[in-house]
Amino acid sequence: MLPAIWHAARIRTILIMFNPDNGKPIETMAVARYDVGNVFKKAWDKENNLTNGRE
Repeated sequence: MLPAIWHAARIRTILIMFNPDNGKPIETMAVARYDVGNVFKKAWDKENNLTNGRE
């Protein structure tokens, strides 16, 4: 599912699929620096979250 070169890189990617029910479409996102294919759009912006959760 990920590009082959990402397996050797030190990159963590979390793929999320959410089913909101009630006939709504499944929502997808990638907690990563880049989009993953056409389905998973990035949900983390390095420029706006420079600390990555660290103080």
